[in-house]
This record gives sequence, structure tokens and C-alpha cells, in this order.
Amino acid sequence: KKEEQTNPKGPESGEGRIVRGGEWFSTVRACRSGYRGAIYPYWSQFAMGFRLAAD
Repeated sequence: KKEEQTNPKGPESGEGRIVRGGEWFSTVRACRSGYRGAIYPYWSQFAMGFRLAAD
């Protein structure tokens, strides 16, 4: 079991970040709120970060 951390720090170096959430322009696996993926500052992601709503 991993120990619980308060305000954990990321890696000392690197540019990539982990993002959570789906993409509307992707596979079924990635089209859900629990999806995790990597993104880099030099990537262009127009489909990332959508939210679904129902009324």
C-alpha cells in the first residue's frame, strides 16, 4: 500500500503531464471521465477536456 501524501510533488524534471478526463475525438476507452493520459506542452489537443451534462 502506498503511503498517503499531502500535496505530493511531481518529478524533478520533464515536461509531460498526466491529464484526467475523456476526449470526444478518440476511442471508446478514452471517452470516459476516469481516463488518464499524457500530454506535452508542444502537443495540440483540441479534443481534450470535455464535460458531459444531462438535464
